[in-house]
Amino acid sequence: MNMKLSLRNSSGAHAAGQRGGALITSLLAVVVLAGLTMSMLTMNVATSNEHRASNSHADALYVAEAGLSEAIVALGAVGVAGALGSEGAPLSFSGSGSYWSTTVDNGDGSFTVQSFATVEGSTRGVE
Repeated sequence: MNMKLSLRNSSGAHAAGQRGGALITSLLAVVVLAGLTMSMLTMNVATSNEHRASNSHADALYVAEAGLSEAIVALGAVGVAGALGSEGAPLSFSGSGSYWSTTVDNGDGSFTVQSFATVEGSTRGVE
């Protein structure tokens, strides 16, 4: 049995000029929309990463300032220059980062206190 399939329009005549133009147009539209979706998704991920890095940078400053305060309190309690932690063995700060600080006696009755902190790979220092 030999079957022949043909397209006919509403008047019953063959649709001679139609050869899948709508299919190609719709596939092109899908490809363009998929490309736009991917570019928006990529921009969203990049923005999220930038926001996270900015927050880590600010948090590292706050932890360094807290470490500076700890070093000043320790200096007031002991009255001798010293260090709290070290770069190789920093002190933990509330689970959000780590810090270390140094206090140097300047010899003229003043001290130089430095504190450094690292939060999610971002390191900041204050003096």
